[in-house]
Amino acid sequence: AACVRSIAGRDAAFFVTAGLAACSPPLARLAHSEDVHNVGVLFFATAWYALDRYLVARRREDFVLAVVSALAMVGSRQTFYVLIPVLCLHVVSRVGLRGALRQPLASGVALVAAATFVRVASSLLEPGDRTTYRFALDLLRIDGVLAALVRHHVLVDGARFGYGLPVLVFAAVAVCTSRRGAPRALVVAFAIAVGATIPFGFPIPGVEYAFRLPVHILVCVLPGVAVGVLSERPGAARALCGLAGLAVCTSMASPQFRALRTSSPDYLEATYLASNLHRIAQGGRIWVPLPAGRAPAFALGRFLLDDRPDVHIVHERPAATVPTYVVLGARCYGYSYEEFGAPGARRGGRPDADAVRRFVQGVYDQDLAGAGTRPPAHPRPSCTALETQSVDVAPRVRIVPVDDLPFVAYHGPYPLRLVRLVPPTETPGEPTDATFDQ
Repeated sequence: AACVRSIAGRDAAFFVTAGLAACSPPLARLAHSEDVHNVGVLFFATAWYALDRYLVARRREDFVLAVVSALAMVGSRQTFYVLIPVLCLHVVSRVGLRGALRQPLASGVALVAAATFVRVASSLLEPGDRTTYRFALDLLRIDGVLAALVRHHVLVDGARFGYGLPVLVFAAVAVCTSRRGAPRALVVAFAIAVGATIPFGFPIPGVEYAFRLPVHILVCVLPGVAVGVLSERPGAARALCGLAGLAVCTSMASPQFRALRTSSPDYLEATYLASNLHRIAQGGRIWVPLPAGRAPAFALGRFLLDDRPDVHIVHERPAATVPTYVVLGARCYGYSYEEFGAPGARRGGRPDADAVRRFVQGVYDQDLAGAGTRPPAHPRPSCTALETQSVDVAPRVRIVPVDDLPFVAYHGPYPLRLVRLVPPTETPGEPTDATFDQ
């Protein structure tokens, strides 16, 4: 926002950018889970701001800070490669191509370009990264998938992100395109970021937002710059600020914003266990069986037991003489997509086109029934077996789960229970019938 204020020359530009960023569901979602991406955004903002200050005041320390921050941004995540054109085009828009080829700007550009080349080359040598790029290209070859990726893009999908945001962005692009220099250069950089990230809109909220993070940043930046472009037309500038306010309101009313307040089943289990630790006997063990195959794994953190150092979480079944407790819940009723309907594979390992297309659409719509499948309604057989060998030690909780697609899906509400395994010499008692909805 400070950089936009410097470029636009108006205080309103700062508040428009800050407001859009503060109420952006993708940025809020990543702020909760992707620490390195947050640091990468800080590096980008610092590089851009310091670079703009250097182009105005020609202070050497600003130039050094800009180059160091750009290098740190490149080294943080592959996601930020597509933000390099923002910096390069900003230089050209300020001093022209000839000015950008003079020292020390030329050395800075060469250094950042070399670092980017090394990072890209090392990424292509990593098997995991190569698989990601190959999968993205495979998706684009399947009829209907590219259309789904575009249709659910933040610039198009008003149903998910609010209908005011696409209107605001397109208006800001039109305004910035009309002004030569930094505003038009920003539009070109924005177009590059949008085109480069379209194949990486994997239908997983955290991953989709992370890969398209440069677009989400520039979506907040463009309207602020546009307000500065309209500084000579106060009426139009006020109208654009009003449109930005409308975009913020529709964003806060969108499903993606409401989803930020939704607690996942595994988080609810953690809080349930923490509130019932006093029911566990001295020296007890909480047994968390490891999932079989590709079943979803839920990890109960050791931090839950800070108040009970005598209790331990174990993954192997303790001896019968040790008080053993099990949490029966998400691990029993949650199924990964691969378990109950994974897309088939063709010869050569290529994904089945029809199955992948239905799967992508089903995940985007948060409705795997549309993809032709649903998880089983019954618990896993291993959990059923444990139910016959245990007794409840805490009130049951009825969980209404939210699918974490495509990793874990649930058929519907399920009971969350903390049970104690009964040694063979004892007879399981009747479970408590104290229940309440969560």
